[in-house]
Amino acid sequence: MPQRILDLHQAVTLCVDFFYLDGMCCFGSISRKLQYGSTCGVTSREDDIRIKCIMNEVLRYKNRGFTVNIVLSDAEFSSVKQSLQNTGIRLNATSASEHVGEIERFFRFLKERIRALASTLPFSKYPKVLKLAMLKYATFWINALPRKSGVSNDLGPGTILDGIEPDFNLHCKVPLGTYCQVHEENVPTNTNAPRTIGAICLGPSGNLQGGYEFLSLSTGRIVKRRAFTELPMPTEVVDLVDRMAEDEHHNSHALDVTLQDFSYVYPDDSDTTTLPDDPPSNDNDMHDDS
Repeated sequence: MPQRILDLHQAVTLCVDFFYLDGMCCFGSISRKLQYGSTCGVTSREDDIRIKCIMNEVLRYKNRGFTVNIVLSDAEFSSVKQSLQNTGIRLNATSASEHVGEIERFFRFLKERIRALASTLPFSKYPKVLKLAMLKYATFWINALPRKSGVSNDLGPGTILDGIEPDFNLHCKVPLGTYCQVHEENVPTNTNAPRTIGAICLGPSGNLQGGYEFLSLSTGRIVKRRAFTELPMPTEVVDLVDRMAEDEHHNSHALDVTLQDFSYVYPDDSDTTTLPDDPPSNDNDMHDDS
C-alpha cells in the first residue's frame, strides 16, 4: 500500500448498519473515501453483537495503519454510544426517518450484483450456503476493483485493507456455481475411498495460494480444496441442489434481494455454529428485476 494513501486518509469514517438477505440478519460496513465494504453474519441485533461487529472492523483498519474515529449509523446503535466513546470512537446516530446514505447504497449495490449473478445460474432453488456464498463472492469482487470514488485509480479497497491483489490465474479459475469434481486428499492414498467428489464452486477461499471453497453434494457442507476439475452441469446436480434447499425447511428458497436492509460464514468442516430461526421473508422470484 502506498504511504501517501495512509498519510492522507489515516482517519477513517465508518458507516454501519444491519440488513437482511432472505430473512438472514447480517451486519455491513463501508468506509468513506477508502470505500472498503464488509459483511458478516450475526445471530441477533443485541448490543453486544453491535459492539463486537464494530470493533472487529476497527481492528481490521488498525492492522493496516488506519484509525476509525467516527462511526455513522442508524438510531438503533445509540445504545452502544457510550461503550464506543470509552474506546475513543465517536458514534453519530441519525434521527428518526433518517438513514446513512453510503451504507444503504452499498447494500443496494450488493444486491444488484447478486441478482445479476443469480441470472447466470441454472438453479431454481438455493440453499442458504449458496445464497451466502453469492454475497461473499459479490463483496470480494466489489472490493477487488478500484472504485471511482475511492482513493486510488490503481488499487482496489480490498488490496488496500486486506493486502489481497486480484490475480486472474488465482481468483478466476472457475466461476461461482460451477459443477466440479474436487480432488480429495486421502491419507493413505492407496485405499478404496473416492479420489474425487462432486461439488458446487463457491468462489475463492481467500488464501494466497489460490484455494477454492466448494459445496459438497454428498455432505452439504463447505470444503476447501486446491485441485479440482470443471465439468458440465448435469440435470441431476441441479435437481439435487433444489432438494437441498427444500430439505432446509427455509421460509423462502428463491433469493429475496428486495431493498430491505450480508457475510455469514456457513459452518465448515470443523464448525458446528447454527443460525437461529429465520424471520418470515417474501417469496419473490430471484430473477424478477422489479
